[in-house]
Amino acid sequence: MNKTKGCLIANFATVPFGFLANRVCGEKLPQVYRALGMDKPEPVAKVCYAQMVKQFLSRDPFECVLCGCRMVYRRAIAGLNVSGLKKNARDISLLRYMPA
Repeated sequence: MNKTKGCLIANFATVPFGFLANRVCGEKLPQVYRALGMDKPEPVAKVCYAQMVKQFLSRDPFECVLCGCRMVYRRAIAGLNVSGLKKNARDISLLRYMPA
């Protein structure tokens, strides 16, 4: 039987993928690309939440579904429990729509 640590199949050697570790990825990965004769991959463009929603739902996330006006981001509320979320939802439901 093969004495390779962590191997479940006889006569099968595991390949260490230490070059993918976050600590050494920047140093070792270009060496791996050179050894394999590969070109350096192009950087991936960063995508934000609004771009993903526009692409997936074909709708602007900052456009009001009722009147079509542009909504403005004011704040994010993080760390609320269920009762806090219920209170905020109730407060929002009590707001009155005022046409411009």
